[in-house]
Amino acid sequence: MNRKRRSHNSMGQTYFLIIKERTPCAGFYDEACYQYYQLRLMNCLKAYQIKLHAYLLQPNEIWLLCTPISLLALSSTVKYLAQAYSEYFNIRFGRRVKVWHGEPVCSLVRGDRMVLDCQKYIESTPLHNGLVSHAGVHRWSSYCTNAFSLKFQYLTAHRSYNDFLQGNDNSLHRYREYVARRFKSSYYLYLQNKLQSGSALIERVSNGP
Repeated sequence: MNRKRRSHNSMGQTYFLIIKERTPCAGFYDEACYQYYQLRLMNCLKAYQIKLHAYLLQPNEIWLLCTPISLLALSSTVKYLAQAYSEYFNIRFGRRVKVWHGEPVCSLVRGDRMVLDCQKYIESTPLHNGLVSHAGVHRWSSYCTNAFSLKFQYLTAHRSYNDFLQGNDNSLHRYREYVARRFKSSYYLYLQNKLQSGSALIERVSNGP
């Protein structure tokens, strides 16, 4: 995380993180790899005081939407996960590599609607990219928790998600429809370009879905 982003008062702010593969052809090799990282991620949240709202584990990238107590806590979490997974990977496959970057691409996300769109961006991407026929088929994301459960064990529902569900008798069905409904291509590219470059997302553009 660069000096400019560290200058923010990060208490209670929400961020979108992209953790990229550091060593080519490492990442997540099979389901055991995904499971190991996912377990470590969930079990370190309380210790580092991170509220995780959504996540997506992909072969070569990891996406997290979270609200940390501070950027220092966020950086420490990412470094711990990178180290723990690399140790596991190297022991299991007999290699000596650092699998993930210890410093993520980090974007400040401000505004409830923008946070909700980023959550949808995370959970709909496997479907949007044609990797699965339904968002719930991709096991290594927060979709099934956010779309089918009102009681979270590890994730923390963001205020924007709770507000979206309020006042609707079939609120989870409405959320599933929201995720399944594609973004306009221009808006999807806008989110993609902003998040991949680490730019802040402060307000919703007028040509959104």
